[in-house]
Amino acid sequence: MFILGFSISKRYPFVHLGNWHIDGRNTIRMKWKFGNRHNKIVVRGHNNIIESIGKVYESTFRVIGDNNKINILHNCKILDSSFVIIGNQCNITFQEKSTCGHGCWFVVMGNGHHISIGQDTMISDDVDIWASDSHAIFKDGNEADVINLSGDIDIGAHVWIGKKSVVLKNVRINENAIVGIASVVTKDVPANCIVVGNPAHVVNVGINWERSHIKV
Repeated sequence: MFILGFSISKRYPFVHLGNWHIDGRNTIRMKWKFGNRHNKIVVRGHNNIIESIGKVYESTFRVIGDNNKINILHNCKILDSSFVIIGNQCNITFQEKSTCGHGCWFVVMGNGHHISIGQDTMISDDVDIWASDSHAIFKDGNEADVINLSGDIDIGAHVWIGKKSVVLKNVRINENAIVGIASVVTKDVPANCIVVGNPAHVVNVGINWERSHIKV
């Protein structure tokens, strides 16, 4: 099923349409503008859903597996970024009014994992948000003993993530927090604080911030 400008066509098991390559029975729902701004969509599997009522430009969506979902809600704006799901029953969600700069990556792998971006969150350029290490690491050569399982990432409302930062799996960044430029977040971030560094650590508390450019 494809929805472009909220008009519905039939559900196809195999479609190649410009930069869209859909193999399997999957659903794409999006605004007309979203589908005509040079986005690339590759889906392989069944019962996957990509749905957007936000504005997404020159971005790439790659979903391999079954029963996965990418959902971008109202008044979001995303530029030149990549969304990757490889696995089953995984999700990437952008809540209302969140924005994302150029060159960002959102990656989920495995089974039943997710990345959740809260309302009115601001993600700067070249940010990596990875809920997986991508490749398995075994203990003592035993392939059944994987020591780096995938995880989840939850980013709360009104969070600001600085340019070239990295957010790794099994992390929650709470509301109103700020992640400084080029930080690497490996553990939970409290609300209303600033974290910086590799690994990121708290340097200020009791703060808040606004989107408008600084005037002082």
